[in-house]
Amino acid sequence: MMNTILIWILIPALLSLALALLQRFTKLSIAVTLLGSGFLLLLAFLMPEDLIIRLGSRQFVFADSYEVFGRLISITKANLNLVGGLYLCVFIWNLFARSLKTSQWFNALSLLIAALWTIALAVQPFLYATVIILLIAVVSIPLLSPRGSKAGPGVLRYITLQAIAMPLVLLSAWMLSGIETAPSASTLIMRAAALVLSGFAIWLALFPVHTWVPMVAQESHPWTVSFLLVLMQSSLTIFFIYFLEEYAWLRNLPRMWEVLRWAGIITIFISSLLISFQNKLRRILAYFYLWEMGYALLAIGLAQEGGLNYLQLIFMPRILGYAGLSFSIAKLEQLEPDFDGKFNALPGFFHRYPVISLVLVTSLLSLAGLPMLASFPAKRYLINLLPWSGYGMETWLSLGFGGVLIVIFRIIYQLVSPSKKEIAIIKAVSISEDAIIIAFSTILILLFFIGGFFPTMYSEMFKGILAPFEKILLIN
Repeated sequence: MMNTILIWILIPALLSLALALLQRFTKLSIAVTLLGSGFLLLLAFLMPEDLIIRLGSRQFVFADSYEVFGRLISITKANLNLVGGLYLCVFIWNLFARSLKTSQWFNALSLLIAALWTIALAVQPFLYATVIILLIAVVSIPLLSPRGSKAGPGVLRYITLQAIAMPLVLLSAWMLSGIETAPSASTLIMRAAALVLSGFAIWLALFPVHTWVPMVAQESHPWTVSFLLVLMQSSLTIFFIYFLEEYAWLRNLPRMWEVLRWAGIITIFISSLLISFQNKLRRILAYFYLWEMGYALLAIGLAQEGGLNYLQLIFMPRILGYAGLSFSIAKLEQLEPDFDGKFNALPGFFHRYPVISLVLVTSLLSLAGLPMLASFPAKRYLINLLPWSGYGMETWLSLGFGGVLIVIFRIIYQLVSPSKKEIAIIKAVSISEDAIIIAFSTILILLFFIGGFFPTMYSEMFKGILAPFEKILLIN
């Protein structure tokens, strides 16, 4: 008998330790990381429902739980859909981590961070995950502040806020005994709810505690930042749903679901407003994180109307959008040493780097939710679920779209504009765009359109993530 804990937590943790010792052997480190993460993601998505793999007359039975220090860690088939998504991110981001000049610890720490997020989602009682989340923030420091460079104010603010969020959530857990014995004590319930929601607002970097996100995006490597953000966003979203599933007093608060809907709408609007005034590509990545966080909250808030079904539909488009956006930014900075990331330095780039420019624009359009691209189906369905009233949520959501479209058209205009420098001959295709860049970009753009035309292909990958949330699904 084998154990899912051994496969998806212990093995990647041991691989991470081995890679830390072999970091100077670049090719070997990359190969081990890709093979390890590739095996883990394929096994996660292909694992049968009964956790029994049959090869001829032999059967390999996988236990789904293990007790450590009196705490149960459980990874069921439903959990494996999200776990597979985490290791899918590890595989994609490690494909270009070294070529994009990320931290030399990226191979090792990316596996460790994925394993830690897996523990955070699997530990029971799940409140112990709060300590793991803080540990993940600490482990991320070498990636955000590579060796030889001083930790910037954004990284310090990130660690500080993560440390503040942990006791807020744990303190609410301490108050649970009082809530259970005195369910009519509305004051106690409101205090506990305020602590939980405040802790998650800090974790999720909602306005106005979002300031560390653009600061970190500006200070650290965009490829690294996008990796950490996509894992954090996906995992914390599910973790928040665990709270709503577990605590009836929280999900039954008066107008709780309406509050979550408005929180999502306001986050979308504010992120769009802020993004429309930006003039640096790195900060665009940060504010699109807030944009996606708004849609995640909106999906949770629309759980009574079936919004959670579209939360699983948006996981893969988000991964592709972050990968395409951060890849194009990092590659342009690598190919153009004098490029400072500002919009006014973009003129002429489309003529020199047409493929990278197309990936940049397509990623932005997909994250914005334009038709025929990967994020469009999920965002369209969520918008259709809104209670249209004429001057309510839909108005603010429409204004939010306006801000995002403004910045995208500004970027497109700058890309296609001729360079300000005097150039006698502008080459149609840059020799810097090698076969690997063209192949990856082509595949990525194709996946954007596949997600737009055939959304069920991506939703099937994460269809099991809603299985543990029976109580929330029953309220539909």
